[in-house]
Amino acid sequence: MRDSARRTLEQLDLNYFVPCRIREQTVAVLGLGKTVDGDFLSSDDVELVTTIGGYVAVALDNAKLYSSLEQKALEIARLKDSAKTSWNR
Repeated sequence: MRDSARRTLEQLDLNYFVPCRIREQTVAVLGLGKTVDGDFLSSDDVELVTTIGGYVAVALDNAKLYSSLEQKALEIARLKDSAKTSWNR
C-alpha cells in the first residue's frame, strides 16, 4: 500500500474493513468507523455490513458485465454498418 493511501486511511480512523467478495474475489473493501455515539459496531451490525458488502460486490460485477455487453453491442453495430457499406459498393 502506498504511503499516501496509508496516511489517508489513518486520518479516516476506520475500525472495520469489510471485503466485498464475489466468486472468491474481492472487488472492493468497505471501510467503517465507530457509530455516531463513538461505540464499536455490534455483531449484528457487522453481519449487516457484511451482507451489504456482498450486494455491493454483485452490483459492481453487474456493472462490469453490462459495460462489457454494451461494448460488444457497439462492436456488432459497427460490423453491421461496415458490412452494409461493403455490400452496397
